[in-house]
Amino acid sequence: MRIAIVSPYSWTYPGGVNRHVEALTESLFDRGHEVRVLAPWDPPDRISRLMHRGPAEVRERPDYLIPLGRTVGFGANGAVSNLG
Repeated sequence: MRIAIVSPYSWTYPGGVNRHVEALTESLFDRGHEVRVLAPWDPPDRISRLMHRGPAEVRERPDYLIPLGRTVGFGANGAVSNLG
């Protein structure tokens, strides 16, 4: 089966939603499905450092990820979400 998973959260900033998406993707791969994840990807550059409070997580872009562009840090209730 061909499956697309969409996340509004930046793949380069740690968070529970994308950890869940990553685990789900790997589980679906193990079952023989073709999976693509569509999520924002912030490159490690000056603009990303200016737009976000915390540091990005340094890791390779997985083959299954289709990057959708940059995100903006959005603060609410004491937390910051990096949304695209």
